[in-house]
Amino acid sequence: MRMELTKLSEKELLKLLTNKNEQESYKITNEVFEIIEKSDVFYPYFDGFLSLVEGRTSFMRMRGFAFCIALAKYDTENKIEKALPTLLSLLKDDKPTTIRVCLSSIKSLVEFKPNLKKEILPYLDTIDLGKYKESMSHLIAKDIAQLKNLLSR
Repeated sequence: MRMELTKLSEKELLKLLTNKNEQESYKITNEVFEIIEKSDVFYPYFDGFLSLVEGRTSFMRMRGFAFCIALAKYDTENKIEKALPTLLSLLKDDKPTTIRVCLSSIKSLVEFKPNLKKEILPYLDTIDLGKYKESMSHLIAKDIAQLKNLLSR
């Protein structure tokens, strides 16, 4: 039986999303994304999702980032603009997968917030490719180049 996530308080939902059972958290994450795709019901939870960006695991950090970015299309209060430094701090994460997910998510952010392109560009130059294995640093460099191209348009 599928839980009705939209009836949960922010605190209850965040508890589920930060559950130590990663499989359960992943399932809930996918359901939240499905809901965000169709509705702004979780926009009031933006700050709670933003708090996940500083989470203990890379999964938590990526979730928080991706939820905030997904909510950009409903962002009537310019919360993304205010949270941008916190969100983009993940571009310095120790996990290369986190960097790649963030870079990919930024593409959808600028679709709804094109005014942020010039603010995002300088952050891309702060990514230290030297701290990742060559196989990953090559992929991250490619992601950065593609995103810079998109942001420069």
